[in-house]
Amino acid sequence: MLSAIHALPEIFVKLRDQIHAGSNPLLMCTLYYICYDHGLPRSAMALSK
Repeated sequence: MLSAIHALPEIFVKLRDQIHAGSNPLLMCTLYYICYDHGLPRSAMALSK
């Protein structure tokens, strides 16, 4: 469990890089949906910058 939590920042960096590259629009839409669905719009906004 802890190792998964420690891996999260690395995963988000990779996702953010893909979003910046525009190579994964479906992933971006899914990420926004998950963040807003769980009441985390700030996280979605931070990742989109």
